[in-house]
Amino acid sequence: MEKLQGSFSEEVAVINRECDRLPLVLKDKDISKTQDLIKEIVAVMNGVKPAITITKNLTNSPWFKTALEEAEKKQDIALIYKLDSRALNALRQEGVRTLQDMVTANLDELPLIPYASIETLQRAQIQTKSLIEKQIIFIGKLDELPETSL
Repeated sequence: MEKLQGSFSEEVAVINRECDRLPLVLKDKDISKTQDLIKEIVAVMNGVKPAITITKNLTNSPWFKTALEEAEKKQDIALIYKLDSRALNALRQEGVRTLQDMVTANLDELPLIPYASIETLQRAQIQTKSLIEKQIIFIGKLDELPETSL
């Protein structure tokens, strides 16, 4: 809008369904994030394929099957269960894009990955090995499970 109007509005608002005008204060991080999202959208419009992300919400989408098939074909790290999409993006920036990359990654040499502790990455690495080998990998000892009545 700034390019079209020739000025940047410091005052913005949202109108809710009750027609109430809710003023918002724009912060630099909001503006920066919006600009980044616009760049991503324009890139997709220009034919750049975005990274695969498989989330719980996607399972209800008509695109779920296609996204899953593409992730499996590419052996993409999006197949790693419960790894935050922001962590996936950070891993991709560090060159960890496939399941094989994740298995062979030296986690101690990676920089801090947002939204994924070292313990989370270690579990993800074990899960990835399980996916590649198509084997169940037990973490811990089965004989240490507590007895419980059903």
